Amino acid sequence: MLVGSWPLFQNHVFHSVEIPASSLGFPSRLESTRRQSAVSSSLASLNRLGRTASRASSATATACAHQEPAASSEAHEGEFLAPAQVSFASLGLSQTVAEALAAAGFDRPAQVQALSIPAICGGRSVVLAAETGSGKTLAYLAPIISTLLERRPVTGRVSPRGERWAYDGALVLCANAALCQQVVVAADKLRDTASGEKLVRTAFVNPRDGPPLEPPDLIVSTPAGLIGTVDTWSESAGWEWTSTGLANRLRHVVVDEADLLLGGGYAKALWQVLDTMRGGDKERRIEALCKQVGTSPERFHSLPYPIRKQALEGGAKGGAKYLESRLAKRDAELWGSDSASHPASSGHKDASAAAALDAPERTWERQYVFVAATMPEEPDGARGVSVDLRKRFPGLQWLAGRQLHQAQQKLQHTWVSVSDANWESSLVGAVRDDPSHASGSGRTLVFASTTNAANAVAELLAQSHLEVVIYHRNIPVADQADALKRMSSERGLVMVCTDAAARGLDIPHVTHVVQADFASSAVDFLHRVGRSARAGQGGRITSLIMPEKAVLAGAIQAAVEAGQPVEGAFSRNRSFRKKLRKYGDYVPRGQQGELSDGHMERKQQSKVLKQQQSRTDDLGWDD
Repeated sequence: MLVGSWPLFQNHVFHSVEIPASSLGFPSRLESTRRQSAVSSSLASLNRLGRTASRASSATATACAHQEPAASSEAHEGEFLAPAQVSFASLGLSQTVAEALAAAGFDRPAQVQALSIPAICGGRSVVLAAETGSGKTLAYLAPIISTLLERRPVTGRVSPRGERWAYDGALVLCANAALCQQVVVAADKLRDTASGEKLVRTAFVNPRDGPPLEPPDLIVSTPAGLIGTVDTWSESAGWEWTSTGLANRLRHVVVDEADLLLGGGYAKALWQVLDTMRGGDKERRIEALCKQVGTSPERFHSLPYPIRKQALEGGAKGGAKYLESRLAKRDAELWGSDSASHPASSGHKDASAAAALDAPERTWERQYVFVAATMPEEPDGARGVSVDLRKRFPGLQWLAGRQLHQAQQKLQHTWVSVSDANWESSLVGAVRDDPSHASGSGRTLVFASTTNAANAVAELLAQSHLEVVIYHRNIPVADQADALKRMSSERGLVMVCTDAAARGLDIPHVTHVVQADFASSAVDFLHRVGRSARAGQGGRITSLIMPEKAVLAGAIQAAVEAGQPVEGAFSRNRSFRKKLRKYGDYVPRGQQGELSDGHMERKQQSKVLKQQQSRTDDLGWDD
C-alpha cells in the first residue's frame, strides 16, 4: 500500500515506496579462524585474522578514494533535515512533545522523521526502512509518546482483580541490552519543559532485575528477555506482567533492527512475542464483535469455525451483521418455536455476556512498527522475512528512506588491497595515520569478523602504542558498558568490535571506520560504515581487502562510487565466487540472463574443454 500524499510534502524530496516481498540478507556463516587463543598467539599469526587465504597470494596496496563533499549547512539540511517549513508540530505531534524535542536540541525533523511521523501518529502499522544514522529511533519514539500522552486521560483500565492499573503502553524490542539502553536514553531526553519531568516512564526489562512495581509507559527489552521476565516474574509481579496482561495493555509494538531480529537465532523468540500480541488482537476483535451484537465471547467460541472466521473477516459492521444472523439461525435450530425464550433472544444476557458488556471499552487496534536499515529485495515469490511480514501483517504500510541501501554521501572511502605480507602494517598505518586520530580529536572504530579476530586486532594495535578498547559478546558486560562509556566521552580512542556487537549502536562522532577484515556481506558493510557520518555529519572509511574478498568488495565499491544502492551485492560472499566461476566476471543479482557476447564465448570455450576432457577420459589417456 502506498503512502498517501500529504499536501505539505508534495513538492519535496520525501519518498515512500511499495517494497516488493523480500528477504533480509543475513550472513549466516562466520569466517573460520585459525586462532584459538588470540592473546596467547604470536605476532606472526596476527595478520591472518582467521582467514583461509592462500599463502602465495599477494597484492600491491592500492587506494581509491572518494572526494568528500563539502561540509556546509545547506548540504546538511538538504541531505538530512526536512525543509525549513516542516516542523514537528506540523507533522502531527502534540505541542508537549514538539516543545520537548526542541528543548532536547531537535529543532527540525530529519527527512525520515517527516516521512514516518504522520503515518505513525495516524495509527498505521508500518515498516520503516531507512539508511543508518538517519534518525529512525526518534522517528518512532516521538509519535508513539505523543499518542500515549494524548490518550492518557481516557485510557485508565481496571485489571481482572479490580485494581486500577497503568495506562496503555508501548513495547520496543531490540537485539541486545546496549541497544535497549540506547532507546531508554533517547526516550528519557524528552521532558516537560515546565516541570522537567520525563514525558513517559521507561524501563529496560530483563529477567535478572525483574520488572518495576508500577508498569511503565514504555517497556524496552529483548525478545528473549521479555519472555524470560514473564516466565520468571508474572506470579509475583502481578497480572500486568503476564502474557495476557501485556497483550491487553501494550498498544504499540516496535521491532527495532528488524532485519536482524526477524532472522537467524532471534526469530523464534521474536515471533513468540508477536504471536502473543496477535492472539490478543484477535480476542479484542471478538470482544468488540460480541459486545456489538449483545452476546458473550464464550457463546461466540461455541460457533463452528467457518462462522467465526467469516464474522471476524467481515469488518466492524459486516461482521456484526453476519454474526447476528448466524446466532439467530442457530437459536432457531436449537430452540425451535421457543427460540424467543432463549436468554440471548429475550434480552436477558447471561453473566459472562453482561460482564463483556460492562468491561472497559477498548476501541484501538494495536500498532506494529518494524524498523530496519537494510531491506534487500528478492525476486517475486522468493521466500524471506518480508514475505512472512506481509502474510502475518497484511495491513502494513511500507516506507523507505531516500538513501536506503546506500553508503552516506558524506563518507570518504579508501579501498586498500592487501596480502598476508602487508596486512599488519596496512592496518596499523590506516589507524595511526588518520588525520583526526593523529590530532587526538577523532574516534576510530575497527571491525573484525569474529571475536578471536577482534582480540588479535586489539593486541596488534595495543602493541603499536595505540589506546584500544574491545567490544564484543565475549567481553564481560561491565567491560562492554565501560568501553561504550569511554568511546562516547573520550577522544583519540580506538574501539575494536564485531558486527553483531556494534549493530545499531549510536556512538557520537565516530570519525573513522576501519574494516580490518572486509565485511562478509553488503548488509554488514552498510551497517559498519553506518557507524560514521551519522545525522548528516562526515566521516572516513578504510577497507582492507584480502584476495578472497576482492569480488565482493569490487561489486560494493562500484556501487558506492556510482552513488547507487548496493542491492546487487546483497548475496553472501560465496555467491560471488560461484558467479565468478560461472560467468567469468561478476554479474549482479537479477541480471544473470543479460549475458554479454564475451560471456557466451567463454561459456562455449568451457563447453569445448569439457567435451575434450570427456573424450580423453573415455580413451583412458592419462596426462
